[in-house]
Amino acid sequence: MHIDDVSRSVEDWLRREIADADIAFVSRFETVREEAGGDQRPRVEICFRSIEHRKPDRGSLQRDDVFALTYRLRVVGSDALANQHVLSRIYFSARENPDFDVEGVRIEAADSEPPCLSLVARLVRPPKAVRGAIVTEPHDVRMRFLGRIEGKVVTEAGTPVGEARIDAPDLGKSVVADTGGRFAITGVPAAGPVSLIVTARNKSVDVSVDVEREMEVVVVFPKESEHA
Repeated sequence: MHIDDVSRSVEDWLRREIADADIAFVSRFETVREEAGGDQRPRVEICFRSIEHRKPDRGSLQRDDVFALTYRLRVVGSDALANQHVLSRIYFSARENPDFDVEGVRIEAADSEPPCLSLVARLVRPPKAVRGAIVTEPHDVRMRFLGRIEGKVVTEAGTPVGEARIDAPDLGKSVVADTGGRFAITGVPAAGPVSLIVTARNKSVDVSVDVEREMEVVVVFPKESEHA
């Protein structure tokens, strides 16, 4: 939506609400002159005054750009009472419209100035999308934060099992423990379970590791495999 669209919306709204008055946009308010005759229709004059860019508050979930457009409205005509009546209708109608705020109301004419008020309309524009920031396929965000699994392969008696093979099939990773049975796998998700297959002495053990909870994994081989 453009600023001109907001002005047209204001004008259309006034024509719907005040059908018995003339509506006109003016660049500035001229001095009101007394007109001959008492049957002149009230005339609503709209003068654009200012535009203000209102940025979202820091920390707010609102990210749209909001522009506040201020219009000054006045009602002129030969019948002062009719002018006040028209402006009162504009005031109460604008108060019920969530798109408008009303400020600086003067219902009664003063110092030869007709009744008037300020109408603030809001233009809301969503933020522009950054090129290349649109994700067309889902991604596991956790994979961006990589963790590390460290462990040791031992027998039930606590004897290290050297050169054991540790596979992480879901991650496509495989490492071999050192002679002391120690191993480390890097580049794993920092959250969630990771399945490992530990193979040594022609026997395999399946292990599930919770990366968030377990700082070090001890893989224990059954007793019968100790002397295999």
